[in-house]
Amino acid sequence: MVPMFFALSGYLVSGSLERNNLVRFLGLRILRIVPALAFEIFLCALVLGVSFTKLPLYEYFVSREFIVYFGNIVGWIHFTLPGVFEGKVINLQLWTIPYELECYAAIAVISMLGLFRRRSFNLVLVSVLTVGISYLTWDPMAPQNNLNGRALVLAFLFGVVIYQYRDKLAFSPSLAVVATILSVVLLSRANYTILAGAPIAYLTVYIGLQQFPPIRFGDLSYGVYLFHYPILRTVNEITGNGIGIIAGFAIVLVLSAGCALISWNLIERPLLEQKKAILGPWVDDLNTAVTEAARSTLRFMRFLPAQS
Repeated sequence: MVPMFFALSGYLVSGSLERNNLVRFLGLRILRIVPALAFEIFLCALVLGVSFTKLPLYEYFVSREFIVYFGNIVGWIHFTLPGVFEGKVINLQLWTIPYELECYAAIAVISMLGLFRRRSFNLVLVSVLTVGISYLTWDPMAPQNNLNGRALVLAFLFGVVIYQYRDKLAFSPSLAVVATILSVVLLSRANYTILAGAPIAYLTVYIGLQQFPPIRFGDLSYGVYLFHYPILRTVNEITGNGIGIIAGFAIVLVLSAGCALISWNLIERPLLEQKKAILGPWVDDLNTAVTEAARSTLRFMRFLPAQS
């Protein structure tokens, strides 16, 4: 599922970048990702951590482990809180955040170099990266299902390429079946997960283009992703892993959806509704300054021709 989220993100943010300048695009990404992430991190640190830590609260709050935990908000990932669950991981799902930031950095660089609309170049670039990374990371001793961050970044980039070629690609049920088979086979074999980016991206976009009934409660997918693992860990600790798989899944799903619903209505949606006010004209002025500074730097480094 995680590679599919990255592929869908690549497809969707490409449309956003096409409609907005670079700084506004990055501002929209920050507005979509950071508030809900910060909300989840504060809840884990100040509610879950305080409730379950075995340390005196003073020691808990002054612990370096507690302080650096808030680095998760900006992509400096820490998985544990002092004295909580005997040092077990609380936020395993956050391992993908640095790679998501890499994706946005990559597409920003492509845009800054003026290459975003050169889809043939991007197709060749992503294909070469796929083959090259697969070759460089090949490990005969690699375990099965060795999904890594590079595979996620490539899935994102293939999502970008599919967006750019959306007018040329045929989206059909038969090709979706082929993409499904390829995705399952490649993801289940050691050293081949890197190669799964293209079929995963195709399958994800195909599913996304289908007509589904609108969800009345809002976009809960990001919130469910953020909250599910801390809730899963908490349920396991409370029940001593004694609850059945089906019952445990149901409890975690309901609680995760509930937290996601709160996050959407209290944090995410209100901010997104104010995005035009938050990202006002100053963003366009900043984009002009950043673009000119970047191009001047690239000309100095002889990556771009001098203006006539």
